[in-house]
Amino acid sequence: MYVPVTRRSPGATAGSDNPHMDASENLRLSCLDATERLVDALSERGFEALAQVRGTTWRGIVHIAGSDAQTVVDVQIQGDHPYAPPRVTPLPRAAAETWLGASAPEYYEPSNSWHRERGGWLCLFEQEDHTRLPWADPNALLDQVQAWLAQDCAGWPDDLPALDLERYLESTGEVVLYSDIHKVAGCVVKLRGRSQGPWTVDRPAKVPRGRRGKKALWARGVVLVLDLGELTHPIRDWTSLLDAAGDLSAPLLREVACGVRELALIYNRGDAAGVLAVRLAPSGSGWTILAHRASSIDDEALTTRSHPQRAVLAQRRVTIVGVGAVGSVLSDLLHRSGIGELHLIDPDTVLPGNVVRHLVGKEHVGKTKVDAVKAALQDARPWAATSVTTETAWVSSLGQACELLATSDLVVDASADSTASPMIAAAARAGAGRALGIAVLADGYAIRVDHWPEPPTGALLPPLLPPANPGSYETGCSSPVSTTPPAAVWEAAALGARHAIDALLGDNHSAGEERIIRAGDGAS
Repeated sequence: MYVPVTRRSPGATAGSDNPHMDASENLRLSCLDATERLVDALSERGFEALAQVRGTTWRGIVHIAGSDAQTVVDVQIQGDHPYAPPRVTPLPRAAAETWLGASAPEYYEPSNSWHRERGGWLCLFEQEDHTRLPWADPNALLDQVQAWLAQDCAGWPDDLPALDLERYLESTGEVVLYSDIHKVAGCVVKLRGRSQGPWTVDRPAKVPRGRRGKKALWARGVVLVLDLGELTHPIRDWTSLLDAAGDLSAPLLREVACGVRELALIYNRGDAAGVLAVRLAPSGSGWTILAHRASSIDDEALTTRSHPQRAVLAQRRVTIVGVGAVGSVLSDLLHRSGIGELHLIDPDTVLPGNVVRHLVGKEHVGKTKVDAVKAALQDARPWAATSVTTETAWVSSLGQACELLATSDLVVDASADSTASPMIAAAARAGAGRALGIAVLADGYAIRVDHWPEPPTGALLPPLLPPANPGSYETGCSSPVSTTPPAAVWEAAALGARHAIDALLGDNHSAGEERIIRAGDGAS
């Protein structure tokens, strides 16, 4: 029988002067309270504490809704419950009947499906949802176990094609890259770059030959690529791998006997395709399978995360005037988003102090800012289709401003220059094209984006700024050194990138946006 433990309320601590001890005690009490609520619920549903691990693992019967079937499960309560979810593991029929002390003709033994973790317990909740702890409600947890069993019994009719086969195997911690891997299916292929970090699946390897031309053992650094087609179960061990290979198990065994220890397994789940890269490690009379992290470097895989409308953005040309702190980060965000052409304009040079807030690092000190930013973008994403051009100049005439607007889908002014900015705005208002002005105001007090020409509703109101503080000067600067925090620069660039992309897609007809991001001097 479960005996409740007497406890203080979470708000009552031992009166310690050590805040850390008080916090630890409060957390301990909250965990104890949640654990006892779960234990109460399990007891009410007929679960029993296992004698050998009393208080942490409870065993009981779960009835499957809509049928006479039932399953015996163990509920292991973790020490940090509810912050760590309980582990619910179903028993095989034989173990369940031993515990029940009788045969169970209506017993349902769950499949070893995609929805069971490597340790055998049920995958009940999305681990990516960090906003709540659904298993903290005991009834919600037990209802979810019932729902899981019902879905498993029905064969998971609405299953999503998650491509995460490596989660069912112990990891090597290594990464394998591949591109257009279907072309080498059925081949033993070289692995390039083994000593530099991630490996890359390369071209077919030459078959090794020994005396009299007989095939010799494969050297290290090769991988056998097999297309397993549609998988119905995850690969958890050598036996399930051979079962998944089917007719391909014969060539698999043959190449393993010849020394292959790395496999790249192409598979399908519904309409989705994936690759599982594994290593075979000797284990008694068989093999232990360890999983690498496999990742595609095909163009589609490298651009999928850029933007939902990346195909439209790939047809757009953006000119950025001023690639200082804000302009350089803005360039990076637009480059990541898949803009087709970026034209960078700035006459300035990278100095040591710039790298605190600038996109580029100390290796670019002494280069022009436009060339440094171009190099940084291309080094970060060499596969990107974005064309980056540069101009070491400045906008010093209305004719030049009109020319930039006429040859661009959008001009973004991040210069904060008293000459360039008004010229670009005037040219846009005169009908030469569309432009945005992006600025950090008053050393990080506010950030602002202006659209030019303004919509019929009018322009943004002029900013209301706190009094300026006198700044310090350094050699080579004609104005005080800005004390704008780096975070304000990134926030301004992100705001500008969102407005720029919306304007390019025709989704933004506002006058712009202004945000106050810190209190002014003297504010409470």
